[in-house]
Amino acid sequence: MPSATGPKKLTESTINPHHNLNSFPKKQSAMKNWVFIGCSFFLFLFDAAAQIELSNFTATGRAGISSTLATDYQAQGVNPANLALDPTYDGKHHTIGFGELGFSVYSDALNKLNLRSALFDPNKKLSQGEKTQAAQDFAGNGLTLNMDFLYAGYAWQRASGGSGFAFTMRERAQWYSKFNPLAAEIMFQGFNAEKYFDSLITKVRFDTLTLKDTTEIIGAIASAPQFLSQILQGTRIAMAWNREYGFSYGVNVINNYDLKLDIGVGLKYIQGIGYLDIQSDGKTLKAFIATSPWFGIKFGNNGQLQQPSDSVNLGFLPNSAGMGIGFEFGATAIIKDHFRVSASLTDLGSINYQTNVYTATDAPLTNIRNSGFSNYNFFKNAEQFDGFQKDLIKWDGLKNRRQDLPTKMRIGFAMTYEKWNAGIETVIPLNSASGNFVRPIYSIGGEYRILEWLRLGSGFLTGGNYSNVMMPFGLTFVTGGGFWEMGIASRDILTYVKQKKPMLSLSTGFLRFRF
Repeated sequence: MPSATGPKKLTESTINPHHNLNSFPKKQSAMKNWVFIGCSFFLFLFDAAAQIELSNFTATGRAGISSTLATDYQAQGVNPANLALDPTYDGKHHTIGFGELGFSVYSDALNKLNLRSALFDPNKKLSQGEKTQAAQDFAGNGLTLNMDFLYAGYAWQRASGGSGFAFTMRERAQWYSKFNPLAAEIMFQGFNAEKYFDSLITKVRFDTLTLKDTTEIIGAIASAPQFLSQILQGTRIAMAWNREYGFSYGVNVINNYDLKLDIGVGLKYIQGIGYLDIQSDGKTLKAFIATSPWFGIKFGNNGQLQQPSDSVNLGFLPNSAGMGIGFEFGATAIIKDHFRVSASLTDLGSINYQTNVYTATDAPLTNIRNSGFSNYNFFKNAEQFDGFQKDLIKWDGLKNRRQDLPTKMRIGFAMTYEKWNAGIETVIPLNSASGNFVRPIYSIGGEYRILEWLRLGSGFLTGGNYSNVMMPFGLTFVTGGGFWEMGIASRDILTYVKQKKPMLSLSTGFLRFRF
């Protein structure tokens, strides 16, 4: 372990060969996990994060209350039973929509200024003092990102209610990361992480301008190296990116004045674009990665099997790395026409990944040759971890691997009247697959029709991947007696008046029509 007098300094000529510094990689092809992590993270940020209401801007505004109140194609993926509800507007039982977006990024490690810097100032350079502070801020904290983009959705509901079906095509991506103190220090400080590395590696260079020798730090060695499972104890890095083609159907099975009961079922074909899950309990390392060839990641000679990572991506959208089937089931009871109770199970099923499929084996981290992240932008920093990942991650190739979808249960209650609705809901994760929440989400919210053409929604929610209470807010505009609907919403308007634990978000849609 590091001595009280600070790290020892070694020149390249005095390094013990036992440390195998020749294994430090040159800057070759994109390194496996950190480029994938960085590309995934910031691709979602700039191209468009698990969501409780998907891309439904109306549900976002009312704190995600969806299982009881979502209708038409917006019920697909939430509660298919609601397709059997009466159409929202008389005489309009067809609904079609395009380009609906739901996006959010949340961090309990960064304040609002630093989160904005990560998004909009990727060239910012952190000083050594700022790196030390960043390591402290990320200790036990991290980032959550959600993105959902609906390419197109269509629903038909019987004019008098009682049955309906919906089709959707959407892109969904979720990212969650949390770092323990040691992992955060190594990530931001690199070879200056004195709690782990106790010997610095230096190189002497002759400066032709000053005609003097200069000493440059080029790496560090840990004389008492720990295994990856120990270094990453309590750390979680999870990402899932899927393209979904869904069909759902709902039908009424009980219909009288006091009670109506609707049930529904859904099926979706899923293309898995990318999947990542790295975690450790301190004894066992669990690490799995599967990537589309679109990422352009070269897995080199590591791994027992070689997957087609260098294959050409076809078309504009990323090719899939795997395929799977998902199911959903739901039920909604309507009591005395104004009270609703609902329950649903979504994302049952799995994806079989067959392209660029790798798992990791545990190994000690002996040395490192980078100075850590230079700013908060993971994408810009990914290349700095070529040396880090080679010593830290030892990948073994697999022919294929099947991963469960992030299964959830939703339970909700709502009251609906002519001018307003309100409800409570909980979303419970049923497994720990990438893309799922780490704990249940609880929400309360509603919507009020201020004018014939304007609805206002708000509420409160907490739990999930978030450590604070958030207050969503949304506006929905309706014209032509329901023919054209558009809106915009934020997942947390409290962010605008506070600095810590910010949530930057947008949920919107402008091409939603009924006829």
